[in-house]
Amino acid sequence: MNLLDQPQTFRGGGLLKMLGSIQELPNQCEQAWKEAGAIKIPASYKKCKNALIAGMGGSGLGPHIALSTFASALKKPVEIWNDYFTPAWVNEDTLVLLVSYSGSTEETISAAREVGKKTKKRVLIATGGPLADVIEAEGQPVYRFTPIFNPAGVPRMAVGYGLAATTAILSRTGILDIGNAEMKKFINSLRSAYKLYNPAVPLAKNPAKQLAVFLENRAGIFVTRKSLSGVVHATVNQINESAKHFAVMFRLPELNHHLLEGLGFPKSAPKDLGIVFVTSEVPAAPISQRIKLTREVAEKEGYATKTVIFPGKSRVESAAYALVAGEFVSLYLAALHKIDPVGTKWVDYFKKKLAR
Repeated sequence: MNLLDQPQTFRGGGLLKMLGSIQELPNQCEQAWKEAGAIKIPASYKKCKNALIAGMGGSGLGPHIALSTFASALKKPVEIWNDYFTPAWVNEDTLVLLVSYSGSTEETISAAREVGKKTKKRVLIATGGPLADVIEAEGQPVYRFTPIFNPAGVPRMAVGYGLAATTAILSRTGILDIGNAEMKKFINSLRSAYKLYNPAVPLAKNPAKQLAVFLENRAGIFVTRKSLSGVVHATVNQINESAKHFAVMFRLPELNHHLLEGLGFPKSAPKDLGIVFVTSEVPAAPISQRIKLTREVAEKEGYATKTVIFPGKSRVESAAYALVAGEFVSLYLAALHKIDPVGTKWVDYFKKKLAR
């Protein structure tokens, strides 16, 4: 029996904790949607003309997913900014959403300090930490959440909190137009997706397990379109951190204007790389044609490819299925590599060295 089909594989250690967080993803969303929707937001925040979101790594995954999944409901410009510094266009008409699981992320604290000189319209999403104390002391809203549905205890497995809280706050400030019905449909799709990809579903019928097996001995190049880019960004992040496995993302149609010519060298690349095309059942003729042709070119260059088509009657539903599947792929790759997926020795090492 394949390792991924053996029940004992997921009965202990970090794999069990991660499995618990994946199972609780819908509950994370429900908790954050309700709680973030109840925090007090000043009326002046609804007059903002644009928004900036600052969040790094696992803390920033939720906003990435929210903005691509609900892109059609955006009423004002929003940009995610992953840096110490913030753009010059931030001013009193800008809503700044700070997202830091711990409330102590170095880059987010720096960004919060800088934007505080330009606008007082800040909102923080965090479990606590020094940043929460500072923002609250200045009389600005903080959504302090208790991650009761994240047994893994790491930011990247708490994407439901950042996703739903971001969506709730942007909706309440008039930047995004998403209500209870849309969020409920998304959460229901998460629950349906769990039934398709969880460890009880055997390899022969489980697309997430099949993708993990495809990638086991290959670095992954993920190719997708705008509406799924936030989810695939999260998938790649989790594969990197949890499975300790190399993976990157490219987006259509942009990659067709450069990456196709970059497949020729080094000549050893096809032996070590696998290209994964992520799409949905929702019709998108131009992108579907591009996926077909891009895959054709990659295969002519000798690369192994795999196309994953996620179910759903809408782009939002497909994003929910892709999100759950991506989390399972990172879990299954960690299992195949026989490693503890929770720890991040090099990220921790890096932070320790920077703190000196």
